[in-house]
Amino acid sequence: GDGGFGVVFRASDLRDGRAERAVAVKVLKVPVRAPADEVARLRARFRREAWFAARLPTHPGIVPIYDYGTDEALGRDYIVMELLRGEDLRARLSRPDPIPLAQALRILRDAARALCVGHQGGLVHRDVKPGNLFLAEPEDGGPEPEVRVLDFGIAKPLVSDPEHTATHVTVDGRAPLSARYAAPEQLAAGQVTCGTDVYALGVVGFELLTRTRLFTDADQNRREAGLPVPLPSVRARNPEVPQEVEEVLLQALADEPARRFPDAGAFARALQQACARGRNRLGPGAA
Repeated sequence: GDGGFGVVFRASDLRDGRAERAVAVKVLKVPVRAPADEVARLRARFRREAWFAARLPTHPGIVPIYDYGTDEALGRDYIVMELLRGEDLRARLSRPDPIPLAQALRILRDAARALCVGHQGGLVHRDVKPGNLFLAEPEDGGPEPEVRVLDFGIAKPLVSDPEHTATHVTVDGRAPLSARYAAPEQLAAGQVTCGTDVYALGVVGFELLTRTRLFTDADQNRREAGLPVPLPSVRARNPEVPQEVEEVLLQALADEPARRFPDAGAFARALQQACARGRNRLGPGAA
């Protein structure tokens, strides 16, 4: 895989005499002809955020990091992590076959629970989108995919530590984000909190439940200009969605951060309760 900040390779882990295992190795991209001070800032941020991400508690929704460091001979920074098999949510949404409503709600809930681990560990993801939610093939061969949140490596720590100084500047001076999923305050001023992840997850939830984009191109232009955009109805596009679930999404998508859920854990609990109230309409397997 090849993204904006790194290249990912499939590799074999042969260290310490253990049995060979397949892993993924993410190598930081160093921009060609970038000034030395910008490269230094980018590398320092990559190392610091790898340090934080590697210390997150073990959780089935977070990709475990096995190792990280710098290959001094090559001058390349790397992270070694679990190799996943499956597809990301963006690829799944691009296929014509629908995602059953109960499964879509479970994907959304499990993504929220994984993000909550980051929030409790002091990390805001700040680029929640379908491409960063992976549907991994279950190891037990079951029919339901396992949701994994990708790219905590670009997360922003909410706390500082004595070993790592604050270094959040990217090569172009902006925080990484995907504008269609960014909260209004993130678009306007680059402000990131747990609530910005909640907002982004609300946008993802709208797509999951309706198979349509929340914002048109014209809507997005207005948002990026700082203008208000009314939210369309979830149930108008998918009448099978219970009203209780729509209310949860609308709260997650509130323009004012104070009106949203304070973190992804609160979002997950509210969604669970809404699904419980609407279980008769959702059928077996609901979140």
